[in-house]
Amino acid sequence: GMSVIIDYDRQQLIMGVDLPEETADVELPLRMHRLAMVPGHVQGGAASFILDTGGQVISISTDTASGLERGEMRNIPLKVYGASGWDRDAFLMPGVNLNFNKIEYKNLSVVVLNLRAPSVLLGFRLGGIVGYKFLSRYRVAINLDKSIVQLQARTPPRRAD
Repeated sequence: GMSVIIDYDRQQLIMGVDLPEETADVELPLRMHRLAMVPGHVQGGAASFILDTGGQVISISTDTASGLERGEMRNIPLKVYGASGWDRDAFLMPGVNLNFNKIEYKNLSVVVLNLRAPSVLLGFRLGGIVGYKFLSRYRVAINLDKSIVQLQARTPPRRAD
């Protein structure tokens, strides 16, 4: 039952039952069902995304990808090895639109993973996973008491002119 603040810029991890109040540019509802999840949209359709602070990329499930209208786009095969072993079904899908509240990604290339096994274990269809590529742009507060994820945008480093 501990909340956590992850500050990627400072390389800090703060954990505790009671954490200091955080300011946020974006707040997302947090759903805890064995895993921390936030709601998002893929091409306008609602989906649940696992927050994976140890993962690298933004991915969607093969089930989510199969429901998308894609036209003539091709899939780019990938070799992905994760916690569940080698995902022989993995591929890169270009041109995907994602949003999480006010955060929007247009024409993003996402990794498509077979998430059927964790979906069965959880009892509902997972939409995808958000990892470092998404989270590292923010100071991330996962507040279990309030059931929210707070994202405070990092300030980009200033250029010396």
